[in-house]
Amino acid sequence: TLKLGETGLAHFRARNNSDHDIVGKAVFNITPFKAAIYFDKIACFCFTEQRLAPGEEVLMPVTFYVDPALAADPSTRDVNNVTLSYTFYQSEGTPKTAAGEPSSTVN
Repeated sequence: TLKLGETGLAHFRARNNSDHDIVGKAVFNITPFKAAIYFDKIACFCFTEQRLAPGEEVLMPVTFYVDPALAADPSTRDVNNVTLSYTFYQSEGTPKTAAGEPSSTVN
C-alpha cells in the first residue's frame, strides 16, 4: 500500500518452463483504465527484451508511483486501488511449444 506520489518497488516472478531459451517482452496493463494516465513507471523490466534460460526463474523489478493529480481528477474520485499486471509475449523466432503456445509462465 502506497500513498499518492510515494515511490514503490514491486517484483514480478517469471519462470521459463521449457527446455530452450525464451526471449520476449512484457506489456503492462493498469486497472481501472481511467487511472492509467496517473501511473508512472520510473524503471521497469518491461522497457527491454528479457531472456530466460531453460528452467530459469527470475524476479523482475518495477519502480513506480501514482501521480497525486489522480486525487484532483473528478473522474477518478472513486478509485481506491490501482492494479498493475503484465503479459509476456515471445519475440519472433523464439521456439514455441507444439501447440503453438508460449512455453513460459509469468505471474
